[in-house]
Amino acid sequence: MIRLSRPEDLPLLKALWMEAFHDSPEATDFYFAKRNRYDNLLLDEQDGHLRGMLSMLPTELVSGGRAYPARYFFAIATDLRFRGQGISTALIREAEAITRGRGEVASLLVPAGEDLFRFYGKRGYETVFSYDLLHLTPDMLPPCPADARLLQVDAAAWTRLRDAAFGQSRLFARWDTEALDYVVQAAAAWEAPMLRFEAPGGEGMAYCEWDGDTLVVKDLALRGLGAPTACAILHRELHANAYAMRLPQGAVPGGTTMPFGMINWLNPFEMQPGSAPYLSLGKD
Repeated sequence: MIRLSRPEDLPLLKALWMEAFHDSPEATDFYFAKRNRYDNLLLDEQDGHLRGMLSMLPTELVSGGRAYPARYFFAIATDLRFRGQGISTALIREAEAITRGRGEVASLLVPAGEDLFRFYGKRGYETVFSYDLLHLTPDMLPPCPADARLLQVDAAAWTRLRDAAFGQSRLFARWDTEALDYVVQAAAAWEAPMLRFEAPGGEGMAYCEWDGDTLVVKDLALRGLGAPTACAILHRELHANAYAMRLPQGAVPGGTTMPFGMINWLNPFEMQPGSAPYLSLGKD
């Protein structure tokens, strides 16, 4: 049976989460305390066994200045004992039916690997979101602006900067301030670098994660500054040996373009002209 989750399901949900995603008990507790909503989390159960789950996080798709409600499908997991029985596909179809019934326009997801791009492609999803990967080392950076300064990290300011940076995309997957505030809290809890900064002529905010001694910049919202200048500010503070910056598709001429997010259109609308679609902060 597929149904919405309830508070009494929490122990089994956490156990499946840790098995599927290899998160620590502390990280799992943090997510369920700060981000989970039971009416957005589907599960599949049979004979008292939690066989699978899928979370439907609310988001918006913005095009031409108009916002359309959508859902980001996240944490799709099947208990190892029940894999190969079509459980995740059934959960996806039920989640899509709920999303469509609410009048929301699409379901989005971020596959964790090439095999999952194929898996979701067979289920009606198309790759719409990609990013350009810019690799920089300290010797490639311009001088850091002498009067660049850090500001307090703030979800409301991040929302404003992201709207300005990506709102002219022909499709922008927009997280609301509540969702961004969760990212701010999680970054503080797990020491993922987040910097908000300003320099003459502009400002910006970056969400980053460490991959060894490389700093991966997963979301960079800028107004009036270029990515190399922003990276120089990051380097002044963090001193990474290398930087891997995920930028909107088309931002790096001749660069490496990586597929990232997929969509299944449920109540389609006509996209307006603009720059390449943009999605970030999906768990890949």
